[in-house]
Amino acid sequence: MEQSISILETIAKKYGAQEYADVVFGIQLVNEPISWDQNNIDTTKEWAKKAYTAVKSASTNQDLAVIMHDGFMGPSDWEEVGAAVNGGASLSDAKFWIDTHLYQNQVADDSKLTQDEHVEKACNWSSTELLPSSSNLPVIVGEFSAATNICANPDGSTVAGSVCWIDGCQCSANVDIEDWNEPLIQATRKFLEAELDTFEAHARGYFMWNFKGPGAWGYQNAIKYGLIGDKITDRKYPGQCSS
Repeated sequence: MEQSISILETIAKKYGAQEYADVVFGIQLVNEPISWDQNNIDTTKEWAKKAYTAVKSASTNQDLAVIMHDGFMGPSDWEEVGAAVNGGASLSDAKFWIDTHLYQNQVADDSKLTQDEHVEKACNWSSTELLPSSSNLPVIVGEFSAATNICANPDGSTVAGSVCWIDGCQCSANVDIEDWNEPLIQATRKFLEAELDTFEAHARGYFMWNFKGPGAWGYQNAIKYGLIGDKITDRKYPGQCSS
């Protein structure tokens, strides 16, 4: 663990330098450390505190953010660490950030949701997965995608999973995105816009996984096939999370 901190110091000395300040806004300590089996989350948190101090000491860019993945525990589990490291800094001035990864196609229960239920869940991330503005622990969504396991019917309604029986129905899990019909495209766009609305309002930033990913995983595909507008702030379904 000490060796990993030494490596981070080497990274910080170069990329945390003021000359890179217009390019590098933050350095992430580690991506997706597990918090089960032999990995103790309390040990991970103590390591993160030490690593933060080392990176900040080695860097000359005082505005550099030091980012830690939440270890699949959720940002709220890191608020005590955030308070200890960020001290009395405001949310906008805090330099220790937490990274969380949000998907709705990775666990079995998510494949039981219709797209309207996926949209509702994405809107509720503001309180279930992110932190209130009163917290001084900035949260960045380091990974998300537009992918869900749903089927879209010709009338625009959706069913959960990857099997449907109505003529003209398409399922996202077994039809290539270049062959998606308009109902499936629009259902996916509604979900993606709900995610973006939530992140814009309640996170410090977000990264789609990833730029050239397959299907609804790729930002390039999202633009090409109409899952998003020409600009990431374009909305065809505004206000989904405001009701």
